[in-house]
Amino acid sequence: MNDHATFLADGADALTAEQAVTRYRALAASNPDAHLPDLAAALTDFASELSRNGRPAEALTASAERVALYRDLAARNRDTYLPSLAGSLLNHAKFLAENGQRAEVLTATEEALALYRELTAVNRDAHLPGLAASLYNYGLDLAGNGRPGSLAAFDEAITLFRELVAVDRDAYLLLLAKALKHYTLGLQEAGRRAEAVTAAEETAALYRELAHNSDAYLPHLAEAVNRHATMLVEAGRGADALAVSEEAVTLYRLLAVLNRDAHLPDLAGTVNNHAVRLAKNGQQAEALAVSEEAVTLYRELAAGNPDTYLPYLATALGNHARRLADDGQRSRALSTARAAIDLRRKLAELDRDAHLP
Repeated sequence: MNDHATFLADGADALTAEQAVTRYRALAASNPDAHLPDLAAALTDFASELSRNGRPAEALTASAERVALYRDLAARNRDTYLPSLAGSLLNHAKFLAENGQRAEVLTATEEALALYRELTAVNRDAHLPGLAASLYNYGLDLAGNGRPGSLAAFDEAITLFRELVAVDRDAYLLLLAKALKHYTLGLQEAGRRAEAVTAAEETAALYRELAHNSDAYLPHLAEAVNRHATMLVEAGRGADALAVSEEAVTLYRLLAVLNRDAHLPDLAGTVNNHAVRLAKNGQQAEALAVSEEAVTLYRELAAGNPDTYLPYLATALGNHARRLADDGQRSRALSTARAAIDLRRKLAELDRDAHLP
């Protein structure tokens, strides 16, 4: 999934955008001073439409030409065209990412960030959104390339998005939530667990607000709540995680009702994790019922896609066997454990490297 923030014009359909490029290319050939800006703008629409129509390589070519044009225009009139060059570089990084050119993505984002810093120094109100988006994308690109510095970039982006949210909450709340999500993941990777809990909790709160206004954000809310539960567990706050984990289960149940095929895997995984958390907190009866549900869900998934979900079913069966044993149901625990072992043996026969310790 490409989470990059972009500033893309909507434009007309691809054919109309292509006709506009052809027209302005001819006009620019005869009068470049008058029509090069028009050609660059037309290429903006064209690149966007090509990308949306599943033609990433052609979109990248159009985007590269647009960047070159704005670079030339900015060299002639920096004050007028520097914002367009910065925006085109920020968007160009998206097209590079779509074509798998990760190193080049980082170069484009770094240049866009430098330009937005320069622009913001002159006119903060006008260019703060571009600077915040550049910092956010820079954090993503550093993390994606395994480079240090992503946490600092996300931290600065979050500070700026908070400032923007204070002025226009509707416009920038989602971007703040996204930045906090990736900041949480970075904190988790860095082992900064207490800070990760705080960031995860705020992320969930923001997505809760977004989901209150639109059901489209319910999947993001469920993911954020589930991540908050995970951060709490990793921070040694298993008891605090239970209520959060239960909310995640409730959300994924709702999503599975709305679209079972899309959300059943997440529901199964969340239910399985919730059973483990309940057991670790001494709620054995509840853990037993929930672990049994996890087995039922993974059986359903494995029936439709055994290659993907049989390993998960084996894990769920093993967890359920432990819950049965904890409840004193030794006979059922033994038969369930045997079923898990038999399934793992079958999986090992199919792919020894993948399924043997």
